[in-house]
Amino acid sequence: MSDNAGANGFKIQGGQIARNTFLNFAGMGLPLIVGLVAMPLTVRWLGTERFGLLSLIWIVFTYFSFFDLGLGMATTRIIASALGKGETESIPRYFWTTTILQAFIGLLSGVALVSVSPLLVDRILNIPPAFVGEAKLSFLLLGASLPLILVTASFKGALEAGQRFDIVNAVKVPSSALNYLLPPLGALAGFRLPGIVLLLIGARALTCVAWAGFCFRAFPNLRSGFGFRRDALKPVLGFGLWVMVANAVNPVLVYLDRFLIGRLMTVQDVGYYTAPYEGVNRLSIVPYSLLLTIFPMFSALDAGGDQAKKTLFYRRSIEFLTIFMGIIISVVIFFAHDILHLWLGEAFAVRSTTVLQVLAAGFFFTAIANVPYSLLQAIGRSDVVAKLYIGELILYVPLAWFLIKKLGISGAAVALATRAFADMVLQMILAARLGRIHSGPTFKNGMPRAVILTLVLVTASVALRPFGWGAPAFVLLVLMAPVVIWRRVFDARERTLFTEGIRSARLRTRRTARRR
Repeated sequence: MSDNAGANGFKIQGGQIARNTFLNFAGMGLPLIVGLVAMPLTVRWLGTERFGLLSLIWIVFTYFSFFDLGLGMATTRIIASALGKGETESIPRYFWTTTILQAFIGLLSGVALVSVSPLLVDRILNIPPAFVGEAKLSFLLLGASLPLILVTASFKGALEAGQRFDIVNAVKVPSSALNYLLPPLGALAGFRLPGIVLLLIGARALTCVAWAGFCFRAFPNLRSGFGFRRDALKPVLGFGLWVMVANAVNPVLVYLDRFLIGRLMTVQDVGYYTAPYEGVNRLSIVPYSLLLTIFPMFSALDAGGDQAKKTLFYRRSIEFLTIFMGIIISVVIFFAHDILHLWLGEAFAVRSTTVLQVLAAGFFFTAIANVPYSLLQAIGRSDVVAKLYIGELILYVPLAWFLIKKLGISGAAVALATRAFADMVLQMILAARLGRIHSGPTFKNGMPRAVILTLVLVTASVALRPFGWGAPAFVLLVLMAPVVIWRRVFDARERTLFTEGIRSARLRTRRTARRR
């Protein structure tokens, strides 16, 4: 797709979706690889007790954004909306209001953490006496750093709003990598846990400075607009508080099944369920990379009133996830037994193959739901998402309880997949109505046919596998996928753009060869 200027001059490029999604994928994937290499060294050089404490500190570092009242996401949305309208003069008013509020919340959270740390160390956590002093000092340092952690989210959110994912990930990759590298390096240098925590805080401070510097370059008017504006609180908190509610309910929906399995079955069954779940959940890096990209894009397009482009990007995002995740999930479903056998052994392959297959199908629906979720948040309807999650929780609890009692851990997987499918459908309906997304030929004809055909072929290949026909059926699926995508998913315009893209690539290749 050619470059197109959005409303009031804010430039939105079709190629940005793929480019920024890849940047976000690399920004999350590369540090994970570093973590896999560094983790064994951390355990060996730090010791299991200190590593256990470090794991708790990592959790606070990574997930404490839950307590920011949704202000990080609010910052991204409001700035992207201002850019979409061409109202850049309003950016400092909202940005500094949310940033100051973030700092205040971080200060309160830090005081709370410092206040409860003696209770955590002495009463709640079973910490060996030799490490009590280190633990208390580490939590004290961590509490003091919470304002910095939350303020950093504002600078990052502003850059994401401006579609500067190149800058975001240029800082994010080394910063996240240091989160894994500093502990073993600190342990090798003879530091104890408080020293390692100081190293981590120092890395976070450098990250904040880097993002702030780039943010001031991207938005020069932030230098002169510092101040807290009461009139900016209502739109910020009105959106952010509902985001916080959704963020509070979603983990319950995600982790409730394991507690029910532990209550109704055995702890061993929890393990047979958790392992395939965590394996499938690692694939979430793909849809989440896309979500980070399209949320500010939808916010800008909605604010600018560009319905045609918003609909186009919405459809293409769903198409991308349907195609890409459909292929990955098909492979996981077909090779589920082999994957579990190689990864965890035959016992898991026997007990958890069906669980992995059903969870993979459920994850496919969850991945697709990221697109309407992003749109609903972008148009300011975080309240709808939160209320939907609350309704799902009320219905999901009895469903999961019943299916686990009847079908065991496979029933838990069925309950999760059922909820994921319902969530996808409901969010797509709400996004279409509230976001005024017009159904095109892809939604009316192509996509349902492609999804149904894929599910039928995958189911048939799995069912025929015991009779020796599974592999041929799966090969047939793979061979038919490009035909189905070309004829039933892409519309005429997209087929033309794809063909022109191939021709352009060939011409560039020929020109390069001639120069050589």
